[in-house]
Amino acid sequence: TTKSTEGKLVRVTIPGYSPPAHYKINEMGGRVHPSLSSIYNDDAIPWAGYVISYLNELDGISNNAGFEFTHLSGGSRIVEPDSNYTAAVYDVQVGLSDMAAGYFWVTTERLKMAAFTTPVESDRIYL
Repeated sequence: TTKSTEGKLVRVTIPGYSPPAHYKINEMGGRVHPSLSSIYNDDAIPWAGYVISYLNELDGISNNAGFEFTHLSGGSRIVEPDSNYTAAVYDVQVGLSDMAAGYFWVTTERLKMAAFTTPVESDRIYL
């Protein structure tokens, strides 16, 4: 159901710089270097990439008030220092974000923290 997001601005945590899926762009439309954490943490600098484009397309057919893309919280980086992706799920778990977007492996640890949608894409990597 989409009733819980009806008319709501949905806050989305982006786990980091991972072109071409998600990355920051500069004023000239070029990709920003990933080591510039001040830029990653600046929500005024827009996100780009095909994950962002996909969500923006969904926004066009949804009844929510749009998506607000943001960076990982400082707390999630402390609690989950080994994985930006797990840190992003942590932000969802504690209510700082409504969802996280990117290429996530669905792990037991992450499933205990938040619900996942049906994958949009999957790979054939086995451990």
